[in-house]
Amino acid sequence: MNCSRHPNAVASLSCSKCMNRICSRCVGDDSLGIKCIECTVISINPLYKVTKISLLLGTLTCLGCVPVVILMWAWSLNYFNILFVNALIPVIIGWLVAAMISKIIKGKRSKYMFVFGSFTIVGGYVGVLLLAWSLMNVWDFVGIGAAIYIMRLKLL
Repeated sequence: MNCSRHPNAVASLSCSKCMNRICSRCVGDDSLGIKCIECTVISINPLYKVTKISLLLGTLTCLGCVPVVILMWAWSLNYFNILFVNALIPVIIGWLVAAMISKIIKGKRSKYMFVFGSFTIVGGYVGVLLLAWSLMNVWDFVGIGAAIYIMRLKLL
């Protein structure tokens, strides 16, 4: 049997929604079975429809936030140099970055913004380490993990 969209291609699959025969090029990205591209596009949640301009602005914001995150982190380490308080610093910074990204992409959800936001936090930590403003400790990693989890809740 041939694919419903590509008559020259052999269809080895069928859509679980409309039951059309499809080839491997026509398979849509869906977690609920194999679907054709048309059925997958219909079922996309509008919460995850982020415009390309918003993604670009969010990405530029993440890149611009790295030096700010480094300075905020270094400043707070100078004034609040207590070990367990060091875990709160990245959590607060991560929440601020996630809130700013969420505002820029108009409250929508995006895995790309989650990845770039996480890189902002980790890049800020690497910058603090490279500039020798802090030594590595366990509380930093606990805080970074919590910051990335907050970012996951806000952006995914």
